[in-house]
Amino acid sequence: MKKLSVFLCMLLVIPVLVFAWGEQEDVGTITGRLFQKNGRPLANATVFLFDASSGPPPTLGKYWRVPDVIASTDDGGTFTMQARQGRYYLGAIKRMSEMNPVGPPSTGDYVYPSHEDETKGKLKAYRIVKWESTNIGSIKGIIPFDSAKHLYRGPVSAIEGTIRLPDGKSAEDAIVFAYDNPDMAGNPRFVSDPAGKDGKYILRLGKPGTYYLRVRGVYGGGMPAQGSIMGSGIPSGVTVSAGKTVKGIDITGYAFEKNREKGNESGQDDSQPTRDIPRGSGVSRGK
Repeated sequence: MKKLSVFLCMLLVIPVLVFAWGEQEDVGTITGRLFQKNGRPLANATVFLFDASSGPPPTLGKYWRVPDVIASTDDGGTFTMQARQGRYYLGAIKRMSEMNPVGPPSTGDYVYPSHEDETKGKLKAYRIVKWESTNIGSIKGIIPFDSAKHLYRGPVSAIEGTIRLPDGKSAEDAIVFAYDNPDMAGNPRFVSDPAGKDGKYILRLGKPGTYYLRVRGVYGGGMPAQGSIMGSGIPSGVTVSAGKTVKGIDITGYAFEKNREKGNESGQDDSQPTRDIPRGSGVSRGK
């Protein structure tokens, strides 16, 4: 399995997370500037907001929380984001290699918050107030990610298993999303590492509870592309205790197929609930 160990799931291409707030009355703005440790602006980076009311703060390597709002910095490292009023944790990444344009960071990518921010207790939630603009000033000292140093060593709550296709082949690089409701409505809360060549995945969770699983072949939302891997988990959900790993949650996915003839499609949009997943997709508890 790929060794990918940082809190950010980096869903850079999920359009459902980039909200068009319009004229909503409870929306405010947050702005600030990000700087690398060498003093240069963190230009053209991706910035994330995580709603503090819907989950724990991001923690490097322990779990990957799905961001609620996504934006970018300009050439000067400045970002401006709109979000509903509330408290939010901030995250960011600047990729230094085009080999990994989406997904978790690679060694050398600049990441905030870093391991040092966590250990020094620098993580905080910023408040967004409706109709107001909150300037958080400059965040300095952002350093490159190092996969050898930034591994979380403590206990985690997690789900493990294998993703396979109906013919038994491994679904390499498929991703498992965790929802906190059986209809799998709204944004998922956490996301797994991409599955390895053997189809094995690990889904780290920020807190214990019952989760409902969905598989996709890519991070993006909307109608899946032809051949994209899809599938859903146990309808009753998977219950995970604090600091424990539930193993053997094996998922059978399938390749989405769309007949080009109008009005004749096979496969289902993954945005639909579990009950709409075609026969042949499912989950088994491995040995």
